[in-house]
Amino acid sequence: MALFPRQAPNIPALTPEYLDFNTSPHLLSVSGGLTALALLVFLLRAYVRTVMLRVFGVDDALMLVAIILAVTVFALFVQGTHYGIGKHIFAISPQQFSSVFYLLFWQGLLVVSAVSFVKLSIAFFLLRLAQRTQYRRFLYGVVVFLILFTFVSCGPIIFQYRPVAAAWNFSLRPPPLGTGTGKCMDINVFGKIGVFNSSINAFTDVLFAALPIPMIWTLKINFRTKTSLIGILSLGFLACFAAIYKTPLQYHFFEDTDPTGHGAWFWVWQIIELTLGIISASLPSLKPLFNWFLETAKAFTTNSRSRTGTQNSGFKRNSSLNYFKSDTFKSKNDGAFELASVTASERTENGGTGRGRDMYSVKVTGEGWDAEKGRYESDEAILPIQGGDGNEIMVTKSVVVL
Repeated sequence: MALFPRQAPNIPALTPEYLDFNTSPHLLSVSGGLTALALLVFLLRAYVRTVMLRVFGVDDALMLVAIILAVTVFALFVQGTHYGIGKHIFAISPQQFSSVFYLLFWQGLLVVSAVSFVKLSIAFFLLRLAQRTQYRRFLYGVVVFLILFTFVSCGPIIFQYRPVAAAWNFSLRPPPLGTGTGKCMDINVFGKIGVFNSSINAFTDVLFAALPIPMIWTLKINFRTKTSLIGILSLGFLACFAAIYKTPLQYHFFEDTDPTGHGAWFWVWQIIELTLGIISASLPSLKPLFNWFLETAKAFTTNSRSRTGTQNSGFKRNSSLNYFKSDTFKSKNDGAFELASVTASERTENGGTGRGRDMYSVKVTGEGWDAEKGRYESDEAILPIQGGDGNEIMVTKSVVVL
């Protein structure tokens, strides 16, 4: 591959407007907001997996590496804005320019690696869903391809200059940028390699977003669950959009003579692609948390309706919320009625006929209720009735004496 020294662009007029230009606040607001959101989503994922489900799989470990790299990438980008990212290239000093490209060199390597870790995490997540052998073989093949592709993608970034340090140390480059004899890869060749890598990334994003559809469709679950899972896992198309949008930006990036000014948005789109990948890949793992939140909201909504006069009695039976007693009156902490169904088979086992014609005795109690204590202790209502013959219904209510 031919190597040629890259030439410096023509210097524009250094007007006050040119020197004062600074778009770093916009760059940081977009990249910082998405990085923070990706970190939050991952922390929720880690909570669900380790606390609620008490499991931490290979896909979770790979995503942990990805989020660490993503935060590191953003930290490098923040540091780069202190050296001049966001300003026009000729509005910063040569020393700052060298520092900027040193940081961007490492950012490029970390972004490529982090994106690959995200996709590897998705692949191992799908392996847990795959039931057919052909799907598992295909996914393992994709895993091998991604590992090899990562090394191949990092190669041009590392060896685009000879020596490698010439990527940020301009004194190693030949005149007019420096006084050395360093060489660099032909800019057209390097640009085409970058576009090819971005195209492969976009293709794999589409693959991982679409692959769950046939996999989940073959699972033996109800239609509603299938559609909800497919919808959640198809959020990967968000990352596809970022990868597809970034590809033409990368193609024209090497034609831009102001990489730290207007061209700096290319580096932001790298962060956008990475963070959207982390978010879309982690959201499916939050399903247990969403279920818990909806059940909690439903329980409190039911309680709120009962306080405003709606006749609602009984226990909310839920394994995660324990037993929930609703209030009958708005201004008083009244008890609730528990009406537990007894099936025909249960009546038969307890000595009944199982035909729905048994006589039942009723026991009425009026014991007080401590809401906080009741969340952690058993209630009398969930214990068997003492001294009965198995054909009883317990009704517990409070009587208000006016």
